[in-house]
Amino acid sequence: PTYVCNQNCTYCEYRCENEDIRAVMPNDKFRQLMKDLRALGVWGTEFCGGGEPALHPLLATIIREARADGMRLGLLTNGTKCYGDLAEALVDCASYVRIGFDGATAETHERVKRPKHPDATFENVCRNVRNMVALRNARKSPLRISMKVLLDATNYHEIEDCVKLAIELAVDSIQFKAARLCPTELDPNQTEEARNIILDVRRKYPQLPVVGSVEKMNM
Repeated sequence: PTYVCNQNCTYCEYRCENEDIRAVMPNDKFRQLMKDLRALGVWGTEFCGGGEPALHPLLATIIREARADGMRLGLLTNGTKCYGDLAEALVDCASYVRIGFDGATAETHERVKRPKHPDATFENVCRNVRNMVALRNARKSPLRISMKVLLDATNYHEIEDCVKLAIELAVDSIQFKAARLCPTELDPNQTEEARNIILDVRRKYPQLPVVGSVEKMNM
């Protein structure tokens, strides 16, 4: 729904669109698109990038309306806007939310994410996740809340700490993937090291599903 973002991730392939186009889908078009999809028989929709989808001002309303129409919904987000009306709409209506962290510390997270606004800092995202998990639990919602970490040369050393953070935040799972086509892409040695760390944390922390890998996929 948007080509705007409040972060400037080092690996982002949409940086030019976010800086130059800065498009936000008009409210009436967004609402009509969801109705058209439902009329075509589409039963599930995932909101994701280009930009940060939660920056769309109508997203919470769209989520509630689409769920009322029988649509199942998911969100890929940087987590910076997952509070207030949007957090409530997600807890009440969505199937899953996957939040990009890309680091287990404020220093690493902000070196990779390069937030453009105080809302987009590591501490605020952690607070939003804690509050959303608490709200989900209080309302006995089936919403699945997970973390996603894109690994590169600047953050792969924090894989285990990311798992510890996920456990601390009480999310349902954590996913690791390798950042691609960026100057800090993992080299072969780093890829092997990251692969071994992921295997190790799966053994050490069986209470948390650790999914994904750093393998390249040939399509």
